[in-house]
Amino acid sequence: GLYRYHISDLVRVTGFFGRTPLVEFLGKGHRFANLTGEKLSEYHVTRAMDAVAKSSPQPISAYSLAPVSDDAGPHYALFLEEPDATDEPRLKSFLSSLDAALGAENIEYAAKRESSRLGPLRAAIVPTGTWSAWDVARLAKTGGSAEQYKRPCLIGDVAFKATMPVRRELTA
Repeated sequence: GLYRYHISDLVRVTGFFGRTPLVEFLGKGHRFANLTGEKLSEYHVTRAMDAVAKSSPQPISAYSLAPVSDDAGPHYALFLEEPDATDEPRLKSFLSSLDAALGAENIEYAAKRESSRLGPLRAAIVPTGTWSAWDVARLAKTGGSAEQYKRPCLIGDVAFKATMPVRRELTA
C-alpha cells in the first residue's frame, strides 16, 4: 500500500516489521535549496539546527533558512526576528557553528563552502512579529487549518529575501 500514495514526504526505510517497512519521516520532499550544487534539504537544516541549539545559549524563537544571491555572492541567510539577535557576539558564534553543522550534515554544502563557491552563513534580522504575520498570510494563501500549519525551516526560493523586511545582516 505505501507505493500508492504521493504525499511529497521524504522518508527512510529503517527496517521491517514482518514484511511491512518501518519508515522514518525526514521532511517534506519539496523543501530543497540548490544554489551552487549543494542540494540542501530541510532535513539537513533541522538536524544541524537541533545539534547546534543543544550546545548554544543563543535563543531561536522562529526561523527559516533561505538561499541568497546578491552583491555578497551566493550564500544562505538565517532569517531571525530582532529579539533573537540582541547579543551579536553570541549570534556570530551560533552562525559559525550552524555553518559547520550544515557542512557535517551535507558534504556538498561543506565542499562548496571550502571552495568558496558558497559564502558564509549570514543572519538576516527582521522586525519582531514578522514571522507571525508571514505565517498568517501564508496560511490564508495556501488554505488548510492553523493546527496543521508548519512554517518551513528551509525556503528554496532565491528571491525570498526580497520579500522580507530585513533590517540588518550579520556574518559569522
